[in-house]
Amino acid sequence: MNYKELEQEMNSGNLKSVYLFTGDEEHLMNIYIEKLKNSIISKEMETLNYTEIEGKDSDFEDVLNACETLPFMADKKMVYVKDLMELIDNNKDFSDSLNEYLPKIADYTVLILRDKANKLRRNTRLYRTINTLNGVVDFKRFKNNELVAWIRNLFKKHGKQISNQDLNYLIQKSNYMEYRSEKTLNEFSNELEKIISHSEEEFITKIDIESNFTETLDTNIFNLLDNINRKNTENSLRIFNEMYMANEPIQRILFMIIRQLRLILKYKIFRSKGYNDVQTRNKLGVKPYEYSKISGNARVYTEDEVQRHLEYILEIDKKQKTSYQNDKLALETLIVKLTK
Repeated sequence: MNYKELEQEMNSGNLKSVYLFTGDEEHLMNIYIEKLKNSIISKEMETLNYTEIEGKDSDFEDVLNACETLPFMADKKMVYVKDLMELIDNNKDFSDSLNEYLPKIADYTVLILRDKANKLRRNTRLYRTINTLNGVVDFKRFKNNELVAWIRNLFKKHGKQISNQDLNYLIQKSNYMEYRSEKTLNEFSNELEKIISHSEEEFITKIDIESNFTETLDTNIFNLLDNINRKNTENSLRIFNEMYMANEPIQRILFMIIRQLRLILKYKIFRSKGYNDVQTRNKLGVKPYEYSKISGNARVYTEDEVQRHLEYILEIDKKQKTSYQNDKLALETLIVKLTK
């Protein structure tokens, strides 16, 4: 199920006895852990009917005892395991013991198992058991319509509004919806809180967004390279011009484009020689995330295309050093050529 279906179960009062929280959006998980706690337990009884279990120094007996203890002056109690995989990794028989226990768990208990690193594999017995009990909640990245609703609700809570045009600009500037973006709701939420706190009027404007929205240079570089590799001319030129206006050195942008193309070329060469992913990544000397980008982007180009692009860039670089050529225009021309 997704978070919306979990919300429906909370509103109807038909909560299950076990839920596995998994997925990419930790911020959303945190929100629904609090919502669940508030819907089950009164503030006065929280210390008696709510138990948090840390993974490092706990075992199955701790989970069992917490779940089996009757709720005090309430219909239900909540047990929250903060890092399921840490418990599994530190306790040899934990997964098997928990798997046997879950179908028999008392209906007065709501057990939340958080897959913090999103590592519990779907082919494990434990995952399949929880899935059979319809308790898996997948907190996936938002789609565009979900993100729009989330932002509007957040603004509304603070007495703010935003036009459709400025909202689209905000989403575009956040890079949350960009291909392979690593921006999380937690990061986005902090940026929105900053915009809200500095906005004096009811309506959030483009000026508020530009004044309070910070982007790292590395983020911009990666977004530029991603859009170039996806052959999206319009977005590539937009991102480049934003970087230019933010005084990002053109030579650095050019260097990063060259580096990316060289890595793609090396990737293609190593793979053609029969190296597997692990061997190729070690040869390239990059981290797993960057390697995933390189391997994905390599599908866009042939080896000959990469060679031609590198030769063209070297010509541009030479002209920049030996003439008064407009650097900005030269790089814009390069971006157009790379995205054709």
